[in-house]
Order: sequence, then structure tokens, then C-alpha cells
Amino acid sequence: MMKLTTIFAALGLFLVMGCSQQSETPEPLDYGYLSLNLSLTITSEPANGRTLAVNTDDFRVTIFAANGTEVMVFDPFSTAPAEVSLPTGEYYVEAHSNNLVDAAFENPYYFGRSDNFTIDKEELKSIDIEAELANTKVAINYSTSVVNTFHSYTGTVTVVSSGASLFYDQGETREGYFLTSPLAVEVNLSYTKLDGTTIERTFTASIADPQPKTLYNINVDATLEDGKVVFNITVDEGFDTVDIDLGDATGNPNANWSPGDEWTDERDGEIYGTVQIGDQVWMSENLRAVAYPDGEPIPEVQDDVTWWSNNTPAYSWLYNDQLTYERPYGAYYNYYVIDHKELCPAGWHMPTMQDWEDLESFVVSDGYLGPVGEALKATYSWANDNNGTNAYGFSAVAAGARSSVFSYVGELTYWWVAPDTYYTGPYSSGITANFFPWGDYTYRVGLNVRCIKE
Repeated sequence: MMKLTTIFAALGLFLVMGCSQQSETPEPLDYGYLSLNLSLTITSEPANGRTLAVNTDDFRVTIFAANGTEVMVFDPFSTAPAEVSLPTGEYYVEAHSNNLVDAAFENPYYFGRSDNFTIDKEELKSIDIEAELANTKVAINYSTSVVNTFHSYTGTVTVVSSGASLFYDQGETREGYFLTSPLAVEVNLSYTKLDGTTIERTFTASIADPQPKTLYNINVDATLEDGKVVFNITVDEGFDTVDIDLGDATGNPNANWSPGDEWTDERDGEIYGTVQIGDQVWMSENLRAVAYPDGEPIPEVQDDVTWWSNNTPAYSWLYNDQLTYERPYGAYYNYYVIDHKELCPAGWHMPTMQDWEDLESFVVSDGYLGPVGEALKATYSWANDNNGTNAYGFSAVAAGARSSVFSYVGELTYWWVAPDTYYTGPYSSGITANFFPWGDYTYRVGLNVRCIKE
């Protein structure tokens, strides 16, 4: 935990009362003399381990009457005379470093105000004022995991009332100094996948009641596991740690979801891209679930003979190599899985044949100049230069199918169709050279699943 920097300015006010015995004309008895002495003392270790010299010559010192009327100003303090005469009465003094801005790096602002004091005749009085750091300080720190994994990591802290902000570029280690006013924090991380697409995250936090003399450490920790990004952002407030939950209060990661955003499958934490095409919203990736939404597991079968002779629900990964092929190909399910119960997460469902036909109709009516299949194909994975344009973001990859062995990988792809009153058996939709809305298969074939939003 970093220690905070507290810098105090001691302003001694000495009142010299009475008349000078060497003066031929004594001053009136209702006046005294004020002597100003301003100095700074470091009383604790700075947060960053460095002690910075602060020049008090540039401070602005103001003497006020008790009613707030400005009596005398020394700006800068170096212009103040050795002694100042003041009428008897009640006063207070303010001193500050005269450099206040809403937000800036390396710009600490110090401010102090004395208690009210009274200047009486023939009385010597010493008044002290403590000028403290009046800013809120913010630093953004990234874990080793973020630095080693993500290609870009930046942050911005903004004063909500004025919009003034500081941009913390990649590698920025300086502490920003801000007004003690509500602050908004935004952290951006991005990772470029092997297929050239980018995973981007923007997270926000807030410091609703920032305090002076306080360093807020925004500690950003993120890991990338099989394409899933897990973020943990906390705010370190002085010697107390305050965790800021960047999700919603209910803990639902999809509470603020809208079409086009990523969707988190709460059964396993898998994150899927989504895309709106016409009136439909589809997942733009094949399903990777290995259990039903209610938690019932689906057995994995790897052996080819066992797969083809099996009469119960089962799934597999392409070439039985999850690490290499889980993305982008997804899981392969036999139809016993589909026939058992709904496989898509809550709020989504397996597309019916009508859903697939509506997708095809929209692309045709939208005026795409080319085959429907070309518009839906991803721009990679298809053999013989038959990659698509992915014009609608559907990102269909050439996953092939599994019968007794895996086949047609790179050439075509199929998805299971949900059973309805007409299509009650193992029907599929898919893409070869073009899009076709149906096919008739056996229960034992392994095909992929796409989900559509309800």
C-alpha cells in the first residue's frame, strides 16, 4: 500500500505591539504590526517515495477581515514586507500555491486557512496556518497479466462537473492531480486475436466523493483465457481498499446488454459475439456449451467407433483437440443432445427452420450483390479461396461435420435446426458454395449449433 503525501505549510504570524522607543512620532495605539513567515515541512513519506521541494516564494497569501473582506494580498509571497501594520480587529489568513486547475499531472495544489484571530493593542500573538495538499490524486496501475497479454491498455479520468480530463497513455506512471469533485474513470483494453479480429473492453468506474490528501490507485487486473477476458478493477483509497463492481448490482453480466454487444453464458462464463441482421439477433459464434442451462452435463465422446454407435447425447471437439479448435469451430453435438432439451442459454433458443429461412430472405431482400452464403461466410477458414465477405457479421466458419470421422472441414458447415411441428427429426441448415435452409440427417451426426435471441 502506498503512503500518502501530506505537506504542511507553517505560516507564523507574529504581532509586534507597542511603539518604537526610537520613533519621534508614535504609531496610534489602535494599530499593531504583523510579521509573516511562511515555510513548508515534509511530515510523512510521499506516495511515490520521492520528496519534492516546494517553493513558497510563489504562494499567494491573503489577509481577510473576519467578515470576509479582503484586507491585504501578497502575490507572490516573496513581495511581502518584513512587517505589516493592521488595525486592531478580527482576521484570518489564507495561503495557497496559486496553481489550481481542474486536472493536471505533476501539479500539486496546496491550500490552508487559519482560524480567526484577534489583533489587540499591546499584545504579541503567534498564529499558525497549515497548508495541506488540497488535490485528489489518481494513479492507474496495470497488473503483469495485463501488460503481458493485452496489446493496448489506456485510461482516462474526468472531472464530471467540468469535463476536464487526463489521459493515461500506455505506460503512464505519473499521478494525476484533480479537484476534489466527483470523478469518472474509464479503462480500455484490447487484444488482437490470431484471425485479425480484436477483443475490446471499455470499463467505467466512479469516485463519487474524492477526498483531498488521498491517492486513489486504480488497480487493473485482467486475464485472457481461451479468448475469455476476466477483469478485476479495484480502487485503493489511502489505507482503505474500496472495490468497485463494474457489473450491475444484481450480478447479471448481461444486464446492460444490447444487440451487437457480447453475451456471457452464465452457465460457464463463455462470451459470445452477437449481431443483428434485420429483425433477428444471432450469436456470431458457434455454441461451446458442454452442459445444458440447468447444469446437466453432456458427455464428451472422442473415439470414432463409440461416437458412431452411441445412442445418447454426446458432444466432441474438432479432431478431439479442444485447445486448438474450440474457437472458432465450437462444439459438435449429435441430435440426441438437441432432442433432449433446449441447449441455448436463457433468453436464446435453437433456430427453427423458419428462423433460417427468414435470415436468407432478409439477405436477398437487402440487395446483397452475391450469393447469400458468401454474405454469411467468415473471411477465413474456407478452402480454395472460397472465403466469404462476412457482410452481415454472421461469421460462418467451415466447420464440416462429424459422422464416423470428421469430414468436409474447410468446405462446408451445418447447424442443427430446432424441432417444430413439421421438422420433428434431425434436420439442419448450412452453407456450402451457397446458403441452403435444410438438410436431413441421422441422430448420430455431429453438427454445430447457433443460437438466436428470443
